[in-house]
Amino acid sequence: MEEKKVQDLKLDLTKIKNASSEIDTSIIAAAIEKSKKEMPLDRKKEKKSERFRFAESSKIPLPSKGKFYKTEDEDIKNGYIKLYPMTMREEEILSTPRYIMDGTATIMALNNCIESDIDAEDLLMYDYTYLLFYLRKISFGDSYSFNLTCSNCGHEFRDGFNISEIKFEELPDDFKEPYRIDLPVSKYTVVLTMPRVRHIREFENKQDKMTVKQKQEYSGISDLFSIRTAAIIDNKGEAVPKEYWVEFFKSLTAKDRAVLTKNAVIESGVNKVMDNIVCPNCETKIGGSIPVTDEFFRFGSE
Repeated sequence: MEEKKVQDLKLDLTKIKNASSEIDTSIIAAAIEKSKKEMPLDRKKEKKSERFRFAESSKIPLPSKGKFYKTEDEDIKNGYIKLYPMTMREEEILSTPRYIMDGTATIMALNNCIESDIDAEDLLMYDYTYLLFYLRKISFGDSYSFNLTCSNCGHEFRDGFNISEIKFEELPDDFKEPYRIDLPVSKYTVVLTMPRVRHIREFENKQDKMTVKQKQEYSGISDLFSIRTAAIIDNKGEAVPKEYWVEFFKSLTAKDRAVLTKNAVIESGVNKVMDNIVCPNCETKIGGSIPVTDEFFRFGSE
């Protein structure tokens, strides 16, 4: 059984973005194979048998087009996911202190509403954020308003937007996973996977195990990169062992770190909505991002 799992994780190196002939691709393949053995496969979602269901599911196009999921669900393979609107069950989850404190509330609520054969933790963050907005829309309506305080003049005001007006960029058709980033100073190569919800959960679990002092001296950037890493190849073409990945990221020069950050970030376009909001008192542009937390859903009926 274990042998079958390993075989399923083999990767076609022609699918690695920006592959070059300067590094032996067999080295990258071996490094990815080794690191992937410990990474969980996308889990098969358990179908729930429910006596009462008062709303039909919506078939929603995924920004990622469903190209990066291991599932037999035909809708997801074709770039769609089925989502039910929220019920009292999900509202209770979003009001439970322990779920809010450990950061699982929105994940659990979304997972309950997914009809398709995929678990919320296996979603790309790219799709996850989009689906949270869509879940709010089909549950409470298109309009979303909230209170704001201007950081410039302290004026408090209420503003909002229609969720349907948010533009989510789709991934390019030629985008491949994993993808490689060649660093200019160290001459090392980093191979990354796209960020998934489970990566954020893994990062939060690392933080939970830290002491107060460790948290004060910890930015978490190196861990965020290492969690998404499939392989690191040094300037001699050899794979860097996984236990050294965090130390490697902490040691990068500013120039290498800038190149890594620029190429590692995958924009969804959702944060740009706040750029259109201006303080009515001093006309300062608000900017920033929309916090998609339990509050985003709890006050949806106002």
